[in-house]
Amino acid sequence: MVTPNAAMNAARAGSPGRISSVVPGALEFVGADLTAHYPGALILIDPQNRAEAINKQAVELTDVLNGAQHSYLIALIARTAEAKTAQTDLLVIGDSRASVTIELTVIPLVESDSFLVLGKDITLEKNLRGALVESRKRYKELIEYSSYFVWETDGDGRFAFVTALGALGYSAGMLVGRSARSMVDRRKPVPEPFPFESRQSADRVEVWMRDSAGEPACLLVSSVPMTAEDQGFLGARGVCRDVTEARKRDDALAKIRVREAMFATMVRTIRDEIDPDRMLNTAARVLAEGFAASGCVIFRIDAEGNIRESASFGHPPEGPVAEAVRAVENGVSDIEFTPGSDETRALACPTRYQGRRNGAIFVARSDRRRWATDERALLAGVAERIGIAIQQVDAKDELLILSRVDGLTGLYNRRAFVQAVEQNMAARAESGGPAALFYIDLNNFKGVNDNHGHHQGDAALKAAADIMTACAKRDDLVGRIGGDEFALWLNACDEAGALERAAQLAESSEYLADFSEALPRPLGVSIGIALFDPDSNEAVDDLLVRADRAMYAAKRNPEQEYSLALPAEQSNMGGNDGAIG
Repeated sequence: MVTPNAAMNAARAGSPGRISSVVPGALEFVGADLTAHYPGALILIDPQNRAEAINKQAVELTDVLNGAQHSYLIALIARTAEAKTAQTDLLVIGDSRASVTIELTVIPLVESDSFLVLGKDITLEKNLRGALVESRKRYKELIEYSSYFVWETDGDGRFAFVTALGALGYSAGMLVGRSARSMVDRRKPVPEPFPFESRQSADRVEVWMRDSAGEPACLLVSSVPMTAEDQGFLGARGVCRDVTEARKRDDALAKIRVREAMFATMVRTIRDEIDPDRMLNTAARVLAEGFAASGCVIFRIDAEGNIRESASFGHPPEGPVAEAVRAVENGVSDIEFTPGSDETRALACPTRYQGRRNGAIFVARSDRRRWATDERALLAGVAERIGIAIQQVDAKDELLILSRVDGLTGLYNRRAFVQAVEQNMAARAESGGPAALFYIDLNNFKGVNDNHGHHQGDAALKAAADIMTACAKRDDLVGRIGGDEFALWLNACDEAGALERAAQLAESSEYLADFSEALPRPLGVSIGIALFDPDSNEAVDDLLVRADRAMYAAKRNPEQEYSLALPAEQSNMGGNDGAIG
């Protein structure tokens, strides 16, 4: 490695004869104070252009100036003499591997026709300055070509300086003079103190602003206030980093987590909820809350293809919701409502089980926000789970029907009929209205089974069920009590009405004789009638017993197809068969 001293030695090697020593006369001429305190080289140039060192720092430089750089010295002295004032120049000694930079100032001494040379080694200063310039250049380039931008604002919070490339889609010229606060996204919280106006330092404060296209942009802002003793607060200076894409990724991940959480909640609800109906109500609540919706409705499609509401939560919009949902066959569809002055945006998505459409989900919110793509994807995913839940509800209803309905005739079975009659008796006891119970037995049914087979017997039972159903009114109940026994509950029916209805039923039942064909005794009916007294506090079993006794009374009289039971208070008296006749 070549040192600065080595560079000096190499430069003076050409003229060793011109080296001068310290000259006492020169010392007197320059002055003792300057010679003692000047940190650099002091050199006196005589009229013959010979350099004489005045202090020890000048010895090596004098050798160089009298040697290899003598012509440079002569040129500098000539320029000084012509200008008649001090001249400064830089002298570089050495090569590219190692060099020393000397700042030479030549001062003319008019009275003596000599020149005083002040030499100062500025090698370190020059290198530091160069490093600083390079550093600032690199920093400037890094700032301009990265996601950061540097700015300054004035005391009113307006941009006074912005990095040359600008920011947020704005050029620097478009930003200068503009208020930073006017660019904030008002839909997001604005941090206070606002870092672009703050009188205190801020470190990585998140500020949501609007870019040149009006889209939201998130900046991380670090700033320091600018102050002056005589002027107070001058503004702020800082750096921003655009983290919009990072925040979008964070939001996307958050939405994925919300979607996963909702899926987990739905799955847990379906798995843990024993009652399928409550399962759908819980699902409607979870959907409304998860979508920040004003209301959610879950529809089911019954066996006849009718769509009906099965569960809801919140406040769904008024209007033909079911009709609008019915039209959605595939995928997620937008449904728009405008009740009054409030605009409601809604989504609907069909639910399926094993490829068959079995219902639909409807979610609505009362604002102008459009549904995002991820919300649509979430609803489509949840719809798969809801389809399974609806199937469970359908299965439960089917089981309930099977448990309450006679499989052959489609009528209530004994248990369901008795429960329904008991509920109607309680309602009649409260309202005070009359009612009647028919207990019906098929006469000679065993002969049909024994002679024509059970297939003919089943057909006869179905025919009898159809006749009784036709005889019943809308609020009446029809049930198969067991075997060939049936029962009718007639609401709002007094004695006269009961006898008239019994006669009609007996007449309609004559058609059953066709099922007995050539048998000695035709298939027919015997009907027992028990009137219900709402003031009697009679139990349903006792009412059935009275009707049953009356039926047997009719059966014992071939000429009598129906018989009226004694009132409840007389039915247990001895010496009667429980029937009036």
